[in-house]
Amino acid sequence: MSGGEPAQIRERARKGYCYRFTQRCAEFVSKAPFFTFCVALVVVWAPTFFFMDFDTWQLLITPTTIITFLLVALLQNTQRRGDQAINKKFDAIADGMADLMSHFVEDNNEPRWR
Repeated sequence: MSGGEPAQIRERARKGYCYRFTQRCAEFVSKAPFFTFCVALVVVWAPTFFFMDFDTWQLLITPTTIITFLLVALLQNTQRRGDQAINKKFDAIADGMADLMSHFVEDNNEPRWR
């Protein structure tokens, strides 16, 4: 990649496939249409408990459990990356404060000739 490209394009190219996939999934599942679809799916699925025998109903629960597990893993991944970004920002602030304090101490320790 050449140095003349925007920083966002270079940053996106450095991120791996898994990061890009989880980012897109997180954006997709965090939107209102997906939530509406999930609510509609539950509304359609819940009454099936009364109309089907127990084994068939369990077979319907298994994919729901798997999808829930995958979404929780996805959300945990997104949360972890958010926490890491915040920690990097705090580290940068702490480094800046440490540099500022060291310059302040150096300025105050110089002998003053009057």
